[in-house]
Amino acid sequence: VASETAQANVQNFKLRVRELGLQDSVLWAGRLSKEDMRSFYADITLAVTTHRNEGFGIWILEALAMERPVVALHEGGVRDPLEGCPAGVLVNSMKQMADEILRLSHDRPRFEKMADSGPDWVRSKFGRDRMIDNYHSLFKTLSKDSDASPHSTNGKRLNILQIISKNDRYGAQRIFLDQVAILHRMGHNVVVAGRGDTGYVSDSVRTLGVEYHGIPMNGVRDIIFLRQLIKKYPINVMHTTLDRADYVGVILSKMTGVPVVSTMMVPRYHVGFRFADRVVVLSNKQKELLLQKNIRPEKILVIRPGINVERFANPDPEKREAWRGKLKADDYGLVFCHIASIIPRKAHKVSIDLVHECKIRGENPLLIIIGDPLSGEYYESLVQKIADLGLERNVRFTGWTSEIPEILSLSHFTILPSENEALGIVLMEGMAAGTPIIAREGEGGAELIEEYGTGYLFSETRSLGSLAEQISMLRKDSVRYSRLSGHCREIGMERFSLSTFGRRLSDLYGALCN
Repeated sequence: VASETAQANVQNFKLRVRELGLQDSVLWAGRLSKEDMRSFYADITLAVTTHRNEGFGIWILEALAMERPVVALHEGGVRDPLEGCPAGVLVNSMKQMADEILRLSHDRPRFEKMADSGPDWVRSKFGRDRMIDNYHSLFKTLSKDSDASPHSTNGKRLNILQIISKNDRYGAQRIFLDQVAILHRMGHNVVVAGRGDTGYVSDSVRTLGVEYHGIPMNGVRDIIFLRQLIKKYPINVMHTTLDRADYVGVILSKMTGVPVVSTMMVPRYHVGFRFADRVVVLSNKQKELLLQKNIRPEKILVIRPGINVERFANPDPEKREAWRGKLKADDYGLVFCHIASIIPRKAHKVSIDLVHECKIRGENPLLIIIGDPLSGEYYESLVQKIADLGLERNVRFTGWTSEIPEILSLSHFTILPSENEALGIVLMEGMAAGTPIIAREGEGGAELIEEYGTGYLFSETRSLGSLAEQISMLRKDSVRYSRLSGHCREIGMERFSLSTFGRRLSDLYGALCN
């Protein structure tokens, strides 16, 4: 075991080793230098990781380059370097991991084939030349999608403090990061304060080249620190995301006189919105909720988030073909994609029932579920439901992946029947990819269908059978489907670009500062 971790964790680990009688089978190497790691890789046969919250796992590339196959849990960032990798295996449980290790140890030809393919995989996918090409493509995309200067505020470069109170990987955090990225790209000076110094948000912000400050966000010291930060730059406007950050922003605004904008990421009211200078909402559903709480209409602004529309309109061909083979997408006549965390509120059972209704009507459907975690009581209930309906060949779980555009390019419909959904950015991504969308009636995502005519609404008061019939008829009419697909892509490109998102935010900030 080569790792750097807290001393208490080390002690617990060693205690567990003794309890299981594995003292002769486990060597604790601790933290190793780069030179020692090369020797370490030379001495091992197989690399294994059980990380559940790894940002990327650069050491995996090192192991592959040293001709060491890798077996990893299908969670966290380690999936990125291993998806489609001929020298790596992703599994969903410890039992599957043990079984895979045993199979590799007894199948020497397969093991050697995997080992031999590792260096070429790293060289082709993660070498410096590939990295340069990727950055070149990114810069070309950015030059199309954003303006060089913050023209929306009459050319004024604003100092903006962005505050967020969670550091994990969910939809609100993705929107927050897009917000930071586009404002930074437009020439504003963006500073971010977040809860904690390590995690998805902090790592992503630093990757953008934006200054990040990790704080506990739980007391007076944090308020004092942020007040000093506001004076240092000086900050022109604050923008807060998620409840605790909203309260911190309101307090700082009262202390410093700096205006504060709060984004309502979920359809849930809290008293902090009453004291913010402006509240950004993602949908009219949220606006109605605030109006019911007597928030003044002039304080509320609907700004839908932006997405990298170019990325969804132009998926990576190699990654697309890798997913085509892995999912066997060409074997199915009707492909749905449901992108959401594996939690009850996201209503995966509705998607499964819809696929079942399509199947009994003679279709050969596939439901691709992208999200984590692939464990726990709710996940097991989904697996059981799939088995009960005989859909084992019709539903595939991918876990979380960064290659959503590639999977959407293989799909015919994007579905999100969630309850208590503010908007559903994945529906916007589905539209940009050219897939008609399916959303729950009365939720934020339904507005995209009602405003733009880009799909179908699911309602608990109507049978799924009638919805399945509509979908089946549309898919069989290639001209009508192609027309709707093109309309979805056109709306995505025109309405949901990051540059549009950035300009609307800049206009809001400029109005407050003036």
